[in-house]
Amino acid sequence: MTHTAAIIAIGTEVSSGEILNSNASWLAARLDSCGIDVILHLAVADDRQSILDALDFASARATHVLTIGGLGPTTDDFTRDVITAWAGLTTSFDEPSWKRIEDRFQQFGRTAPQSNRQQCFFPEGSRILLNSEGSANGFSLRARNTRVTVLPGPPRELQAIWKDHLDEEFHHLGAKGTKPRLLTWACLGVPESTLAEQVESIMAGSDLQLGYRASAPMVHVKVWIPKGAEEKSAPFIDKLNKALDPVCVARDGADPLAHLKATLSAQRDSLHVTLEDSVTGGLLASRLADLLRALDIPFSLTSSHRHSDPARHSERSEESSLPRHSDPARHSERSEESSPPRHSEPKAKNPLPLTLSFTSVNGTPTLTIRTNTRSLDLKYPSAHIPAATDALQITRTRLLLTERALLDISQLSLV
Repeated sequence: MTHTAAIIAIGTEVSSGEILNSNASWLAARLDSCGIDVILHLAVADDRQSILDALDFASARATHVLTIGGLGPTTDDFTRDVITAWAGLTTSFDEPSWKRIEDRFQQFGRTAPQSNRQQCFFPEGSRILLNSEGSANGFSLRARNTRVTVLPGPPRELQAIWKDHLDEEFHHLGAKGTKPRLLTWACLGVPESTLAEQVESIMAGSDLQLGYRASAPMVHVKVWIPKGAEEKSAPFIDKLNKALDPVCVARDGADPLAHLKATLSAQRDSLHVTLEDSVTGGLLASRLADLLRALDIPFSLTSSHRHSDPARHSERSEESSLPRHSDPARHSERSEESSPPRHSEPKAKNPLPLTLSFTSVNGTPTLTIRTNTRSLDLKYPSAHIPAATDALQITRTRLLLTERALLDISQLSLV
């Protein structure tokens, strides 16, 4: 049996675009990792008929329906009532849930409002899912040949219920299902159309489902292998592995920067990173800042870039940090611009320096990496970098250079 899932996010703030539906993305990724095929996402407003229509639509197509939101103590939180009515059931008051809410409020020296009592009604016969991070317990029930799981909207609470009650259950279901195995290759520096032609030529005659996802500067190649077809598919996968190896930077969802993060993390108490970047227009500085800040590593990052005047610089010079055929006309009167983002953090005591300089040397983007013991220059010649013909291509080229630089720093293991 193939287990399929539909996710319904309930809340006007979601359906109107006021907030991003990140819960559905998080939940879908977890279901997919369990081997559950997520076939659709819906977002509906706080409207009873819209919720009923969504339940009808989703339950007709999926074996599992998971709803998010509408379990709070206010008048617009009526998800439990609508689902109970849709399932043809009645509700009953759960005293232990109310006791938990009272205890939570008492911890803060307060009395639980009576409005919170509505969070303690559940459909008769449903399974209550205790919420270790909030007052709104979830619940699950079976109705109309579909398993319905009802979850609260705050991400921390939803994730806690998933971890405590659902992850193991859905993994068990997925293991018994027939969902195909997904293989992925994250490829850098090759256009999607070029990559697709190569992949489809290799996989011709395999009957395997293929897919692609472009997320500049990466292109992700996807191949689904049905259960029981692994041996038959092996020759095609082997050939594809060899063909993609020169451009593949990560397989099956792995983080291509995992080694860099681990190395930096091991040195977090003594390392200090300095970057000067005049090539990527701030992209490398931003990516490094996010990475280092997450690891609590002190840093000083400076980014600047120049806009060349085509009339004065008909050929690339050291002022042109990107390989390009021509600069956009709107930049013709602009000279050197300093665009920090400039990030500074307090330096560690007796820091181990990692100094990065990404500049244009004779028209070639060059990354210089220095530590106490080593210095390297890595060049990115035009033959390997697409020439920039417009503003969009300039941005794509900068993204590509940023990712290449981060991967090279990671692979060289200099810190």
